Amino acid sequence: MKKSTDTLRYLSTKTAWMSFVAGQTQSQIARELEMSQSKVHRLINHALEQGYVTIRIEGGSEELLDLENRLKQSFGLTRCTVASAGMSGRDDHEALLQSVGEAAGHYLSHLLEKKAITQIGVGMGETMSAAVAAMHAAQRSDLKIVSITGSLLRKLSANPLDVVMQMQRKTGGEAYFLPVPYLASSVEERESFQSYQSVQELMELARKSDIFVVGIGSIDAESNLARTQEISAQELNDLRAAGVVGDIAGSFYDIHGRIVETELGRKTVGMRGQELAGRRVLGMAAGLRKTQAVLGVLRSGLIDEIVLDEHLARAVLSEAPVSFGGTS
Repeated sequence: MKKSTDTLRYLSTKTAWMSFVAGQTQSQIARELEMSQSKVHRLINHALEQGYVTIRIEGGSEELLDLENRLKQSFGLTRCTVASAGMSGRDDHEALLQSVGEAAGHYLSHLLEKKAITQIGVGMGETMSAAVAAMHAAQRSDLKIVSITGSLLRKLSANPLDVVMQMQRKTGGEAYFLPVPYLASSVEERESFQSYQSVQELMELARKSDIFVVGIGSIDAESNLARTQEISAQELNDLRAAGVVGDIAGSFYDIHGRIVETELGRKTVGMRGQELAGRRVLGMAAGLRKTQAVLGVLRSGLIDEIVLDEHLARAVLSEAPVSFGGTS
């Protein structure tokens, strides 16, 4: 009950802010939040009835809404959700992960309830797992859930197969995964895997997704790739030496958002991060250690929607003069 009440409070405050502060019309708000104009009207009325709107917007969300607006304007995003840290400290990773997961899970549930999305391309990561765990159960037998990278890791924690299967159980949809490793042992092995007709067919299916949902990976000992033992400490050091700050869908990039070609990146099986350009892509991240990774991917132009925690949002904005030029 508390979660639904908090969600109503957040949405009513957000629509009121967009209407009274940002000066958007209800039809503009409806398009941006992907809801009916009548629902926007009800949410604004709720904000008025509850006293969230006085001389300024009340309700504890005005700072989050300001962060969202600044990130959208700075990086040309179509949608941004900043999850409240509540009483969580800047280093309370588990609490921040849960907060971002709940916000992202609510958004994904909302998208599926609309039934405009019939296929989701799914990446990997602990934030992805938290988001899917927070999703509401939905009856969507028509939904296709497709892994966009190789689905096999050395450890099962936060891996693509696990995320796809979690979402399948929540929705009753059809799950598809690439039955090959996320990282091949060599470039030649990757090329061999991707020459298989079954893999090519699944990759072609993945490319047809209406939306891609991906975690934003950092380059440190706590990253998903390091914790699942996909890459070694030496390989992490080599990536950092090459200027890499993060990865998305198996592609590595620098702080300016430029793709960095590495031997490790050439071993990734599945879609390349560059293939996400121009598509609808939702990225998610939690924790300050993701600051450079998030800043780099926002500058890359490879994602147009993001969910992140408020500490991370402030850190990204504090480090970022507004300059982003896309991939190269």
